[in-house]
Amino acid sequence: MKNLSFIIISILALATFSCKREEVQQNNGLVTITANQQSSPDLKTNIGAPGTYTVTWNAADKLAVFDASGDNVNKEFPCTAGNGTQSGTFSGTIDSWDIGQHKTFNAAYPYDGDISTQEYGIYVLYIPEFQTQDFTSDASKYAHLEAKDFMAASPVIVTKPGAEQPAINFNFKHLMAILDIEVTNNTGGAVTVESIQIRRSDRDFTFEAGINLSKTPEDVDFYSWTNNTRVLNLGLTNTGLTAAGDKITCSMIIAPVNAAAETTFYVSASGVMHQIIKSTGVMLAGKRYTVQLTL
Repeated sequence: MKNLSFIIISILALATFSCKREEVQQNNGLVTITANQQSSPDLKTNIGAPGTYTVTWNAADKLAVFDASGDNVNKEFPCTAGNGTQSGTFSGTIDSWDIGQHKTFNAAYPYDGDISTQEYGIYVLYIPEFQTQDFTSDASKYAHLEAKDFMAASPVIVTKPGAEQPAINFNFKHLMAILDIEVTNNTGGAVTVESIQIRRSDRDFTFEAGINLSKTPEDVDFYSWTNNTRVLNLGLTNTGLTAAGDKITCSMIIAPVNAAAETTFYVSASGVMHQIIKSTGVMLAGKRYTVQLTL
């Protein structure tokens, strides 16, 4: 089984809290986070054609920023510069931070406005049981992965020194895995692949989890996995005909799977259901795996 490691993103944050350097105190202010990609070729959220992985930030990317005091809960930091490059800038507002005050900050990606009332500590992840991959264009082909490419940063304690710009360094890590499913058409004729179902005997697949932002991703109690299932489904749209001998690569984003097991793949192609049994291993956070199926 082929796998590629995800990158670890190191983020340098520069915070400016006044327009005039001579001002002594201001407890609300704009924070600009500059995010630099550190390794290539791997992926952050952008995935190109099969075999091509581009490490860039998107203009639509947003970070969720928290502090342990509860003054800043799920603050929205949209990407304001660096679209399509390995260095992106995220800007937002930090509240109630006085000069000399210590604050513990954390951040998660992507920002989700639905958890804006949530206290610092638990950030809920929803990994869809039913995913849809649209093959209309390269831009749309991996949109379902980008939306759930969860990352989290370890807690960082920062003291606001004064009018000068404090530096905040976030180390982000990916929380999900990506499973590529290569389907080769060996039926002897052209077919259209319509859907793929993945089934295991045990409830190995997670579709809801909480992560404890007061912990680091390496801590054993960082994850709280809930609501597991035996079945994942991937619907495919606009795949077109696949000629005999050709293959199509389908992708799903999944929570880490900690068990090796026999896995059954049900592939619907031009109305015919193909059942293929493969032995698959563990799937770790921050890694990419490929399963090869032949019809």
